[in-house]
Amino acid sequence: MKRFIKGLLALLLCLPLAGLGEGRLGEEAEVGRDIAFDSILEFYWTLNPPFAVSEYQRYRLYQEEGKHFLYHETREGSWPQGEEDITEKGTLELQEGEWEAFCDLLSGGTARVRQEHLEDGDSGPWMYVYFEGGEKDGREFTFATPEKQAAFEQLCESIKEENMMRIRITDGEHTVVYRLNGSGPAVSLWAMLPMDAEVENYGSNEKIFYPGEKVAADGGMEGGGSAGGLALFSPWGNVVMYYDDFDPYPGLYILGEAEEGTEEVQKLQGVIRVEKVEK
Repeated sequence: MKRFIKGLLALLLCLPLAGLGEGRLGEEAEVGRDIAFDSILEFYWTLNPPFAVSEYQRYRLYQEEGKHFLYHETREGSWPQGEEDITEKGTLELQEGEWEAFCDLLSGGTARVRQEHLEDGDSGPWMYVYFEGGEKDGREFTFATPEKQAAFEQLCESIKEENMMRIRITDGEHTVVYRLNGSGPAVSLWAMLPMDAEVENYGSNEKIFYPGEKVAADGGMEGGGSAGGLALFSPWGNVVMYYDDFDPYPGLYILGEAEEGTEEVQKLQGVIRVEKVEK
């Protein structure tokens, strides 16, 4: 009998430990019920179509020092794309209402222990959630309904669009509006505005101007483009406005592209005003 009691006590002592560790939630857990919103560290949504030429899109929700952020990244080019194919990226701090909206959309979603997938050619979107006390490599996530997933994608796009950096360049008669791509040099230029500068002709496809301060090249994305492209030529420190196609060149960092007035670039002359487009 004493041996039985000792064995029973040992078993009881072990029972509380059975719920600890990464597997305590089981194979599946529900966000908002089993996984608290405040415990979510990161959430990834990635679309990566395996086509010859495709567009890669990633959204990442994360928290840092009690604040919530949305990171967005777009890549374009031949599949599979690498970091050199990034055409637009940025990090936005979320307002309390925006974070609550995301929580509402994630609510009821299922977080499953990650499995090995052998299917080939699936474009996604691939979704993963990381949370306090969870597995180091996160869990696969599925929205509660297709409608919630669609609303999540629309909310990400809406917040990105609303917070996009846009600038206006005008000589008083001709005006071009550019959408900046969120890269390091684009943010650096944005921080200098407004400014006045002398526009100059250069080559057969571009106009240039020199900012009053040096535009930082850190975090820049080199590349070429078409008419309406805006770039920084870091060796000389000038900003380039293209009115025809242009090729990649060492030190040529893409800043953004024209949304309005591409046909006006070639007409710019004299002193130009470079300013932020207020929301």
